[in-house]
Amino acid sequence: MNDPGTPMFQGWFKRLLEFALMRDRWITTRELVPNFFTLLSICCALLAIRWAVEREFEWSMAAVLVSALLDGVDGRMARYMDAQSKFGAEFDSLADFVSFGVAPAILVFNWGLAQHDVMGWVAITLLALGCSVRLARFNAAIERERMSFEKDYFYGVPAPAGAILAMLPLYLEGFRAVGDPRLAGLTQVSWASYATAGYVITVAFLMVSTIPTFAGKVTLDRIAKNHPKVAGALLIAVAMLMFAFPYATLAAGTLVYLILMPIGVRKFLKLMKAYVDDEEEMAVPAAKAGD
Repeated sequence: MNDPGTPMFQGWFKRLLEFALMRDRWITTRELVPNFFTLLSICCALLAIRWAVEREFEWSMAAVLVSALLDGVDGRMARYMDAQSKFGAEFDSLADFVSFGVAPAILVFNWGLAQHDVMGWVAITLLALGCSVRLARFNAAIERERMSFEKDYFYGVPAPAGAILAMLPLYLEGFRAVGDPRLAGLTQVSWASYATAGYVITVAFLMVSTIPTFAGKVTLDRIAKNHPKVAGALLIAVAMLMFAFPYATLAAGTLVYLILMPIGVRKFLKLMKAYVDDEEEMAVPAAKAGD
């Protein structure tokens, strides 16, 4: 039997300790910073679920929106600090499913679909499943080579945008409540439950579809890089509108996004046609040269 004081035992103990602590798989402090924002995003999502169960719908909606904001921050922080990693990408997808699949689904169900148990549950289940499929497909396509113009587009509605779109009925109800002093904030509605369920199912379909949609992050990054003053002014204007007219601003922004979708599809098809025509023109001289 080996003596604990022998060099052989000490060597095995050291290897066991290094394996237990995963010393060779530690991530750097620089990589921890963007992951910290991802953790905050998950915390906001859990708060949104709690407040949705407690029927604090306004707070729950705000928590989902903050989670969407943090989702944009962690990616930009990782690129800015050159701290992108496989762990961060997988962790971000897990957080996105909780923040934009589970939390908004529970919120919409408790707000306007609980009175129709089966129909409402089917609608929010499809929303959560659509979000999970969207995230899995996005991760699988990260390493795929893309054409130059494809960088300005996503295939299907991104998970954060899907969550914001799914809460459109809450924005409209909140806007109506502000205009009527007899109503107190977000209240349950029965007349619109069927329309809400159909709308939520439509959002789930948009997330799993391959419809090309504008990549808002890419557009905003380009504006911030080329026109920083304009980007700052837009940011301040949106913040002021959100503070003064939150429901109207969210509803208007969501409707504008929906209106821009067919415009984006049309532009994408034009770019695709131009790209194919250019490839064919380049192929003809190459074939003649080969002959």
